[in-house]
Amino acid sequence: MLVASVPGGACSSPPRKEDSSISTTPLMRIIGYEDRDELMQLDIAQTLYVNPTDRERLHKLLQEHGAVKDFEFEIRRKDGEVRTVSESSTAVRDAKGDVTAFQGFVLDITERRRAEQEIRRRNRGTGRPETPSRKRWSLPLT
Repeated sequence: MLVASVPGGACSSPPRKEDSSISTTPLMRIIGYEDRDELMQLDIAQTLYVNPTDRERLHKLLQEHGAVKDFEFEIRRKDGEVRTVSESSTAVRDAKGDVTAFQGFVLDITERRRAEQEIRRRNRGTGRPETPSRKRWSLPLT
């Protein structure tokens, strides 16, 4: 199934910490939990976020700007493994303009980050740029 192979999952949560919820199977798989009820007993900010202030910054950006794209942060899975994720979300507002939920998509980008680090490591001392780039061709205009 195509959706099962995507390294990400949809998320939706109310803006208040005590109302947090994570309900999609792909997202549960990223964070290493199978039992939603077990997860809901946790302090999400302290348990899942390597840096709990990342969650505060994310919510602040969503409140102020209405959306975020590619907000990167590290999460700690149930087994203790740290993964890097990228979130793109929007703030859902009611008729009065109050935020009622945050909805979006979380993508596990850990392997991409590791590959980028390996490229930088290999390119150190070679005189090549540290980030991958495409070869550029220059043709004379005459």
